Amino acid sequence: MDTNNFVALDFETATASRGSVCEIGICEVKEGVLQEPLSWYVRPDGNKYDKKNLSVHHISPSNTENAPDFISVWKGDVLKHLEGLPVVAHYASFENSCIQAEYEKVGEFLPIMDLYCSWKMAKEAYDYNSYKLDDLCDKLGIESQVKHRAGEDARRCAKLVLKMLKSKPDIFTYALEDHLYKYHDTANYQYLKVAGNNWLFDKQEVSIKEIVGDQSKADPSNYFFGKYVCVMNDPGVYYKEVLWKRIADIGGFPQKSLTQKTEYIILNEGEEKINTTERLNELSEKGCKIEKINIEEFIRRFNSNKPASQYKDKLVYICSGFPYGGGDLSRFLLEEGAIIVNSVTMKTNIVLKGPYSSGNLDRAYRYRDEKGLDIRIMDSEEFVKDLSPEIVKEYGFYMERHKRPEFSDSENNMTITINFGDDGNKQKEAMPHTTSNGGCLGLFILIIGISTLMSFIIL
Repeated sequence: MDTNNFVALDFETATASRGSVCEIGICEVKEGVLQEPLSWYVRPDGNKYDKKNLSVHHISPSNTENAPDFISVWKGDVLKHLEGLPVVAHYASFENSCIQAEYEKVGEFLPIMDLYCSWKMAKEAYDYNSYKLDDLCDKLGIESQVKHRAGEDARRCAKLVLKMLKSKPDIFTYALEDHLYKYHDTANYQYLKVAGNNWLFDKQEVSIKEIVGDQSKADPSNYFFGKYVCVMNDPGVYYKEVLWKRIADIGGFPQKSLTQKTEYIILNEGEEKINTTERLNELSEKGCKIEKINIEEFIRRFNSNKPASQYKDKLVYICSGFPYGGGDLSRFLLEEGAIIVNSVTMKTNIVLKGPYSSGNLDRAYRYRDEKGLDIRIMDSEEFVKDLSPEIVKEYGFYMERHKRPEFSDSENNMTITINFGDDGNKQKEAMPHTTSNGGCLGLFILIIGISTLMSFIIL
């Protein structure tokens, strides 16, 4: 991968909606040299703005009144600068969700591109208390001409990445923002399906009003039994709908928005919105005590009454290219009580290795073999060998020796077998159904054919 050439991307939005982009900014890096940033105004739907957003970026309706819509600017001006290059954004999940929201409005498929997160890079490169763009720039001496404008934030993001590349040339390895896995992971999908609701695999169709707890799963010993827990957005590798259902099942009360009853709110690290902060402050002034927790802490408390597993409290590093990387693997490790780390240190307990050599993997071997540290280095086969068939099936950790799932496609009279290779890709093998009548007919035709052939030979 050529890290001398990449593009930093930033969006500003007019409202709390991700589909309200009002400015797009990019900053190219060519052969390691920072270029001048570019920016474009975008007219959001109805040219409507929230006061909170106005106070942050100071872009007003008058700036975007005559601007084109997002798709026009994106396709007409922006994409040509991104083609074939790695794209970086700070909190890339935000830019990613904005792109998704804007494309959903026009009913088009998402563009294919490699989107990387400089926030993830910074967590790998530095040991700081905060990884917000403003704080990182202040800490590293990256000047800010104006904050919260798309072009300037893209420039600061690009400059931050260039600084990190000098000390950590493989920094891109740790920061791919995989915006596809959430639509193909098995754990979220299977949980929704086995929860007793025949929801289509389109989370937009599920509202919190549809969430009904399974009384047979109520667990008074669970930390969140009888507690009001607010989950506004998809935290980490979980759908909010999945968490709503799990909270309801054990006897808790899931919420989509903050109220005076709220006791806990699950927040993505670094993504607390201005209106969320103001609402929390407002409720605090009324005497409400609401604890902010991240998804890792929620899962730890949720599973605190489960039997300990071999991964509980273990520091686990996942190497790039590990076959089962992505949402399923992260969820499994979190559910087992593991702590997923961004780099290998002397405190790391387990390393899940991929097919590629890397600085972190080399460091793990060195710590284990030269310093005698107790670091377990596992490949994909060793990882799954001790797992139960139920876990393997639930999370999609399929190996050749495990039974492959099959299902029937009666419309086309086919039996489908899905193979999960070590690369994690699914390959379908289709074989026609056979029936006893069809078999008899085939045998009869074969006998007649042989008889006729023998007659010709004898003659």
